[in-house]
Amino acid sequence: DEARAGPVPGALPTHEYYVQLQCAIDAALAQNPLQVTFTLGSGGNFRVPTVDTVPVVPGRIMLVQVDGHGRPVNSRYDYEAADDVDLRDAAEREGRVLPPPAPESSYRDRRFRREHYTVVYVPPGLRARMCGVLAMGWLAVAVLSSSTLVLSLIIGRRAYARISNLPMHDMYALSIGLLVLLIVAVLVFRLATFLHNVAANSRAEWTRELRRRAVLAWTAAWKAALTAAVFFGAVPAVYGLVVEVYFVVLLRHMAASPEVEVAFERTMLQAMAHNWMFGVLHVWVGLSLLRVFPALWWSRQLERLFTGPPHTWHVGRSILVFALPLIGVSVATAALPFAVAACIMWYRGELTADAMLRAFRLVDLDVLALSVKAVLGTVLIVAATWQACLLYRKWSQSARDRAYLVGHQLHNLDEPAENISAETTAD
Repeated sequence: DEARAGPVPGALPTHEYYVQLQCAIDAALAQNPLQVTFTLGSGGNFRVPTVDTVPVVPGRIMLVQVDGHGRPVNSRYDYEAADDVDLRDAAEREGRVLPPPAPESSYRDRRFRREHYTVVYVPPGLRARMCGVLAMGWLAVAVLSSSTLVLSLIIGRRAYARISNLPMHDMYALSIGLLVLLIVAVLVFRLATFLHNVAANSRAEWTRELRRRAVLAWTAAWKAALTAAVFFGAVPAVYGLVVEVYFVVLLRHMAASPEVEVAFERTMLQAMAHNWMFGVLHVWVGLSLLRVFPALWWSRQLERLFTGPPHTWHVGRSILVFALPLIGVSVATAALPFAVAACIMWYRGELTADAMLRAFRLVDLDVLALSVKAVLGTVLIVAATWQACLLYRKWSQSARDRAYLVGHQLHNLDEPAENISAETTAD
């Protein structure tokens, strides 16, 4: 034990332990007819700080190699003796070469006091090993990232080609592929965790655990799937229809270019699928904003409905509180220009089933673009009027407050200040 541990705690192993272990290995290999050589590496014991708050002294190293008794192998790094007057005098009498003492300032070296350091074993070639570990780690991250991106693009392109007839969009394909890989990774992780727990239990406990896990997994699966389908499928798709009606239609009508017309020529369903990622981004931004303002009613409802694992979510309530109002508002907002377009066609005497069908298919954009402009103009006028009313109320309230503060009028009396002054004079 003395040869293995040495007189300093943490100094593993010592040189004597190396020698004895090498002799034992040589004796064991001598009985083998094969000529096998086995040589141990030449590591070392190093004295290192135990805390990160010890100040760094310029010109002094952090790791100091020590012997089996905890003393520095090279006296030029014996900072403890250099900073102590008694130890320094004793070392100079022995003829040892010590480093200069640390300056008397806030940078006074406290790393090598006995309460601030410990002795650890450092294997040979530690720097090369750490560089190799870092290099292999970066290589693994690069391989994983590149393979994930390539596989996501392959999966996403095939899925995008099946669900849409539009030209290939790599950003949407990458998003779909990453979503598929994320779902597969979560399922594999859950399955591995379940099998590990099953292997650690008995057969009876395994059966009960299997039933319980199956029920929880089924509940969590359908709740998570329904939540994802509604909040990251239906809501962004309907919101994409709003974006198509209010922005893409105006862009197509104002550009009046064959290239733009060909690039944005699509039906309602294709527009919803194409703008889906844009809607997902806005849904995510909305959720982030709700987390920033926890005092809002919507934030409290979100925290109450989606706190805990997926099998405890209140999916039905969340659909009634969040999804249905969002879908209703989006559908009404998208349908408003079509209703205005129908009124314009009726006023012109052009209202027919074929004309409305062409408008719904986003083929005839003249009347639809005009109705979109009318709706946006009306919204801007109403918003400006509302803000003007609020500003007028604020100014009028400020004027009443100033009149009250200077004594011109009291809020608890209906009579003007002139009448009150006349009555006071008459009395």
